[in-house]
Amino acid sequence: MQANTAIQETWLRLLSNGDRSEGVRLEKLGDGYHAVVLHADPQGPNAPLCGRNDYQAVESFIPNLGRTRAVYLKEGSAYDLPDVESMKNWAGDMGAAVESGAVRAFAVVDLQVFVDLLRAGFAGWSVEWAGHDPMVCEGRFKARLNLLRSVVRMVLSRSTFAEAARSLRDEAQKQFALDQQLFVRFERRFEKYGPAVLDHFFTAYPEASCVAAGWDYWQVAEKSPAEAEPIFEEAMREFANVLESPGKNGMPWFGAGACEKSLIDN
Repeated sequence: MQANTAIQETWLRLLSNGDRSEGVRLEKLGDGYHAVVLHADPQGPNAPLCGRNDYQAVESFIPNLGRTRAVYLKEGSAYDLPDVESMKNWAGDMGAAVESGAVRAFAVVDLQVFVDLLRAGFAGWSVEWAGHDPMVCEGRFKARLNLLRSVVRMVLSRSTFAEAARSLRDEAQKQFALDQQLFVRFERRFEKYGPAVLDHFFTAYPEASCVAAGWDYWQVAEKSPAEAEPIFEEAMREFANVLESPGKNGMPWFGAGACEKSLIDN
């Protein structure tokens, strides 16, 4: 995600005196989105993150606190987000103070505000919601999106809700393109087995069987085409073995009524 200049400047301003200030330093970054900097916890730099003391310190300033999530800047490396810039790169010594625990800096994000924005941004797509996580459908393919991971990336990138929503939509489009590419290859490879798509599975019928075997294409969700390639190829080798030996375990199996393949065709 792209860093937002105003948000980055807000963080730098809050951090500039964060190691000397008592009490709460807080600014609104947008509707449902706040930046918070606290002086070091009385328990010391090694005090656990996301403790009740931090939320108690901001509860009089932030509405709807019960539906929010806190994302700590110190924990950037723990989320395995290679595209996120380290604090030392953009905040210098102030970033080092946060990472050492001398300063506690975190964003408080109202998930409902983000979800409402996403609903508008996904207009034109079929969307199902499992809690806060959207499952977007395009044609016969489904993409399950990780909303909390997107929120973490947004905070650590000093970005906005709008940018996070755009990033999620782009992520879904890339996933659909990959799914389509892989299914074309699956369909060509297992043409004689009645290939189809059922939910988030590529399916095919073993010979003389009324039950379809399925491969979960969500195994390559959030993967690049290069990362997905060896996963797909290995799965297809296993799938071929299953189709040739229907009694073997290792793949999901789906009943299809009275041997009518049309029941699972999209």
